[in-house]
Amino acid sequence: MILVRNGKLGCIVVWDVSSAVIRPTTKNRIASFDFLRGVAILGILLANIAAFASPSLASMMSGMANEPGPLGFFEALRDGFVSGKFRGMLAILFGVGLYLQSVKRSSHGEDWTKGYIRRTIWLLVLGLIHGIFIWWGDILFLYAISALVACFMVKLDDKLLLWIAGGVIGFYALLGMGGGLLFSLPAFSSAFAAGGEATDPVSVFMSAANEQRVYGAGTYLDQLIHRLLLSVVLLFSNLFMMPTVLGLMLFGIWVARSGVLANPSAHPEKVKPLFIVGAVALVLNLVPAIVYPMGVMISSFWAEAGLAYFASIFYLLVGALLVERFRTSGFVRAIANVGNVALSCYLMQSILCTFFFYSIGFGFFGKLDAIQQLAVVGVVWVINIVFANLWLSRFSLGPVEWLWRSVSEKRKLPLDRKESGEFELIPPPVVTNRR
Repeated sequence: MILVRNGKLGCIVVWDVSSAVIRPTTKNRIASFDFLRGVAILGILLANIAAFASPSLASMMSGMANEPGPLGFFEALRDGFVSGKFRGMLAILFGVGLYLQSVKRSSHGEDWTKGYIRRTIWLLVLGLIHGIFIWWGDILFLYAISALVACFMVKLDDKLLLWIAGGVIGFYALLGMGGGLLFSLPAFSSAFAAGGEATDPVSVFMSAANEQRVYGAGTYLDQLIHRLLLSVVLLFSNLFMMPTVLGLMLFGIWVARSGVLANPSAHPEKVKPLFIVGAVALVLNLVPAIVYPMGVMISSFWAEAGLAYFASIFYLLVGALLVERFRTSGFVRAIANVGNVALSCYLMQSILCTFFFYSIGFGFFGKLDAIQQLAVVGVVWVINIVFANLWLSRFSLGPVEWLWRSVSEKRKLPLDRKESGEFELIPPPVVTNRR
């Protein structure tokens, strides 16, 4: 339960008297946090669906978007509205959760980092299992590595947090936008296109033809070996992305302290400038689509590594304002339930999509265009929402959440709702300014 004491955001800890350990928060959850997490989990499938459905490794690693096709303008719009935004939302919300965990665990009077590190290491293991055995596009490993660093920075002063977060995110935004503009220069793009087809082993391994062969027609063993080798290559990509994710988590810590998501209307002096920055960033993210067809070629840089993370802030604020107004609506509650079992729903998306697209299942890899892929997204969304709401009508934790937390806490946590208590969304607290 969240409370305010001496102007600071805090938690009321629910204790298991018999074992003197902290129980997971299953009662009195903040509506906006669960709702926003649910939106981010559902939205991230929009960003991931192309990688599930067709060869994408070569273009991802080169930084170049695919050549414009019949749906090029639509794909550029999807880049502008989707790419990087929901991943950024999740990273910021991860930082929010990190701060709330620190407050909750510190109330026990012990070093909270010990339990949190153990929990995060198990998330890292889960990310490795997901990335190697199910789908190569895992984000759990990256988030876990970043969180292991962020947990030691949770007590930094607010101003220092904002300077570090803003500096890192801003640097990567400039880097991404600069790369996009560079690819837009005719001389550079022509030189890139004239480079011919690479024949070195890494390029062949990452090629669209090889990806189509492995996932479109290969066996599960072929795919497992490909993901295992690919994990080594992607490790370097994760190291490049880690500073940005860390910056977003630090911003999330500040967000949790400030109350701008828990109760945005109570903090107009903070919400307004963030809203403006996020809105401007979103508009600029759409530039590649507006200047089509040239823009399609730079949309990956511009939208993915450019201003996407600033646009994430805009999405979070809009969602938080909607929750303030419609907190009791069935829609908010349904999406909040997805956020409550976000880890289970995220892994479910990977299982469903790989089975639908890969040769081990229905085998639609490389066969659907962008519009048809959206139909698959819609089906998976429905499954996620129905699952989350049916599951939480009977249980207090998602199945993966229960396993992860039980292993982390070294004990079997209660799963039945009768043992854990009823799940209840509460209004955001009124939080005073924290200096």
